[in-house]
Amino acid sequence: MSIPTLDLAGERGEAAKQLVAALEDPGFLYIKNVQGYDPDELLRHTEWFFSLPLDVRMSLARREWNPKNSNRYRGYCPVIPGVADYKEHVDFSHDLSPSDPLSTDEPFYEPNVWVPDSVSGASDFKGFILSYHRCMSDLVFKVSHLLALGLEKEENYFDNLFEKPLSTLRLIHYPLREGTIPESAIKDGHILTFKEHTDTNFVTFICTFGYRGLQILEGGGSWSDVEVIPDCLLMNAGDALVKTTGRFKATRHRVVDYGMERFSVPFFAEPGYYADITRYGAPISEEAIALCSTDLPNQYGPWLQERIKKKKFSDYPAFNHTD
Repeated sequence: MSIPTLDLAGERGEAAKQLVAALEDPGFLYIKNVQGYDPDELLRHTEWFFSLPLDVRMSLARREWNPKNSNRYRGYCPVIPGVADYKEHVDFSHDLSPSDPLSTDEPFYEPNVWVPDSVSGASDFKGFILSYHRCMSDLVFKVSHLLALGLEKEENYFDNLFEKPLSTLRLIHYPLREGTIPESAIKDGHILTFKEHTDTNFVTFICTFGYRGLQILEGGGSWSDVEVIPDCLLMNAGDALVKTTGRFKATRHRVVDYGMERFSVPFFAEPGYYADITRYGAPISEEAIALCSTDLPNQYGPWLQERIKKKKFSDYPAFNHTD
């Protein structure tokens, strides 16, 4: 599969057209010349976190894995035995003001949990993570402005979607697999470390650090390895973008185990909890029609929770129950 490249330093009108075309098909693209993007520093801090003793990482764990903690949505998720997805990760977002009722009333806005200051390097790690989250948040607006121009809308057309956004920065470690491989992890002769899925959010920016393993599903039904391009972020469309616009392609993807340790850092650009994600256009594709079903909530937060239930991600047991 040929994945196009979007140059943010290029002429904006042409870049806007390229972005729309790429999101129509294949639904993935490379982005170069992202201001503030430093994959070497990002890898250094990612490796630092996952090199911490397990008890330190577990001090950040969600309540399912550390009953002493109150966090349900943010924080650390260890490798879960017996499931297809063989990975550990930690999530960070933008903290609301403590005086904002959403910071205590809505678990999707719960505060970040951080490595204790007593751990050497913790302050440097926190500073970098907050800086990188701001960098990616700025990129959300640059991309959404180009998208609006490409759709022949006002540049700020999507801006109010991202008031108090739920955007999540996730550091992922795929360790060498140990123990019995569950049958659910074996697909068409490959061992998977992350099952086939589409992203639920608006768009995703992924740093793969040059590691192989990410595959995307082509139109003919075959899986294709994603080529690594140095100093480029990978971007893909999510379900919320399809629902919001009534078009574009949330391409299915997965991670294959090639017998090596692997790191990855996606940034999931997400609207605010109460953002209306149905008002920007009538659905014009079969995929969009399904996602725009009238029996689903119109606000992003409740819709997100329903999508998590449907997809049954193993790392969100608190949100996977059915009513």
